[in-house]
Amino acid sequence: MKLNRMESLGGLAGVENDPPAIYPLSHAVSLEKAGDRIVDTKTGDEYFEKTSDAQTEYFVMLLSKGILHVSDLIEKDGKYYSRKMPLEQLAPAEAEEKDVELFLLKYLFGDHDHREGANYRSNDSGQFAHYDYGEAFSTVVPDRNRLLKAVGNFYLKRGAIRAMKDRAKGTTESSTKENFARILKEKLDLFRQALNNDSFFRAVLEKSGLSLNGKLSFLKGDSEEDRAVRLREYLLDRISLLEKITL
Repeated sequence: MKLNRMESLGGLAGVENDPPAIYPLSHAVSLEKAGDRIVDTKTGDEYFEKTSDAQTEYFVMLLSKGILHVSDLIEKDGKYYSRKMPLEQLAPAEAEEKDVELFLLKYLFGDHDHREGANYRSNDSGQFAHYDYGEAFSTVVPDRNRLLKAVGNFYLKRGAIRAMKDRAKGTTESSTKENFARILKEKLDLFRQALNNDSFFRAVLEKSGLSLNGKLSFLKGDSEEDRAVRLREYLLDRISLLEKITL
């Protein structure tokens, strides 16, 4: 399951605190219009221009790269482009990993518009990637009890769906629950490591250009510095709450 975080991040090799310079590096990409498509003339990879909430998407992608199967986002000539990830080049995911990642996008980042067929691509070989994180922080659950209730409702719904799939596959409900909890714990641990690395977190925040006003105005503070601290505390608190369901 584990993505190699440092290899995925790119940037200066071996320098963990550097902001990730997303691979492929923007200066190495040569984008051209091809009809209604934007392609890299060097690789043939397809890109989509982001016209709204690009900084929010950039922040989520930079923080999650190497932890989640995020799609690359690059900044080039003052514009942002999302890469259509070549699924055949990605390692197949573990069972339950896709569900864990959609769960984290929803309950860690407050991004509720990822599901089968929406901002998500997969193939029959188990390779997948999701994209478009501009809705992150649009749905914020600041109250701890409300968050735990929402997670509980998620599990009730998911449990009913998984029970049907398990019966069809001949697997057991307990095994899918154990896999989900194990993968969730591994990814939460990686997010905690990233957030507890102060230099890395601040580099990601600076590189993304994320505004701490607007939909992040729920973060209390008299200055940008105060709100940056509150953002990290907010995400770490979400992690602590979500860890409860892995016990």
